[in-house]
Amino acid sequence: VILAELLEEELSSPETVENIGRLQLYRGTVMRLPYLIWLFFLVFSCLLAGFSGGLKWFGVAATFAGSTFLVPLQLFRFLFTSEFRAMAETDLPLSAETFVSATAYTFSRVSFISLAFAFIGFSFLAAGIIIGKNAAQNRNFSE
Repeated sequence: VILAELLEEELSSPETVENIGRLQLYRGTVMRLPYLIWLFFLVFSCLLAGFSGGLKWFGVAATFAGSTFLVPLQLFRFLFTSEFRAMAETDLPLSAETFVSATAYTFSRVSFISLAFAFIGFSFLAAGIIIGKNAAQNRNFSE
């Protein structure tokens, strides 16, 4: 939406269309990269600490990463809402409503991702604890 407003006259040029297509490709690649990194860390932690231990370590790391990013983000969002509106009215070639809407969307999307990482991490931690207790009970039961 913002690109369309900024480049209204230039959208018909083939070079601009090609550049926007390239940006969309890069965006798609960059959006998938963190999931591959998290999968690598999950496999690596399971190899180092065993299955239940790896789930616990990964769960703690993901919960910590998600929550430590979410708290300052929400604080930043709360403190600087009026500054965003003032900046949109003076410094940018966009309408204030468009800028505030894009900023709100970005904050909500990043907040959701952080919250999802924290929740997924907590789920992995709980699964690691439950699997570890069941494995310990099965070992004690078989002895």
